Amino acid sequence: MALSNKQVELARRLRQENPLFDEYSREWRSFNACYNGMPGKSERLRVMNTVFANIAEDSAAGILAALPNEINYFTYLPPGNLFLGAADPKFRSTTTADLQIINDPNSTAVKRLSHFAAVLYQIRCNITHAGKDPIDARDNDLLRFALAGLKLILAILLK
Repeated sequence: MALSNKQVELARRLRQENPLFDEYSREWRSFNACYNGMPGKSERLRVMNTVFANIAEDSAAGILAALPNEINYFTYLPPGNLFLGAADPKFRSTTTADLQIINDPNSTAVKRLSHFAAVLYQIRCNITHAGKDPIDARDNDLLRFALAGLKLILAILLK
């Protein structure tokens, strides 16, 4: 099967330098080094378990308090799973469930932050598997908001 023009053009754009995409990928690789050895049946669970095991309640609360715009942005239109089609009813179901917990004031801050990290993981998956486009405004907004949260999590993990 031959590559479509759309695939080739996206691949070309992804080869070009893009500071936001590059920074998110670099920061995620650092986070990956933190969660790589954590227990969990899936990478998503290892991401979440890293937050549970290594970030105290007060630190988690501080991170969440610093991210109201990011949380609101993701809540308004949760990232989808690009392995599924946008028409698939499950496209946003996991991140929507995560965001319900993130926005639940009765959940602990650590639990809420672990689900925020799971949303960041979904964005990472979408970038890594070439579903995000450097010229797409929504994709750039997702990365910008995700990067803010990722940096705060890493600041605590790498102290």
